[in-house]
Amino acid sequence: MVEPLQKQLREIGLRLSVEVVRDAVERLALGGSLYALYSTRDGRLSLMGKGTAVKIRDLWKEGKLRFLLEVPPEKQDIDISGENARTAESPGPMPLGWKATATHYAAIMEEMPSVEWSIRGLEASGVTSEEALALLLEYDSLA
Repeated sequence: MVEPLQKQLREIGLRLSVEVVRDAVERLALGGSLYALYSTRDGRLSLMGKGTAVKIRDLWKEGKLRFLLEVPPEKQDIDISGENARTAESPGPMPLGWKATATHYAAIMEEMPSVEWSIRGLEASGVTSEEALALLLEYDSLA
């Protein structure tokens, strides 16, 4: 028997395991690069081929893979204390744990304007030349 999440993936044309697709979506939601999904850097095996990575990225941008980061209401442990309190009026699925952060991050990033990561692109966004250079140097050192 095929589990429900695997069935949903097959319906949108993905045949990878739920765990692999979820891992890819989590990486993309946290700002990971498409290249990191299919590269074989440092002797590690890639998660998938480039075509599949592009397909997953596109499906993620379209919102068709959000279900992988959500827990259905009937399977949630309800915390009735503090800031995590959940009321009966809370609608729909609620992200859980660090995946909630990834989902929240993705929702915020969808609202952010697109900025080209170059000196000119950052300057056009109101960043000074010095700040832009520092940001790009830091970004390159992380890659």
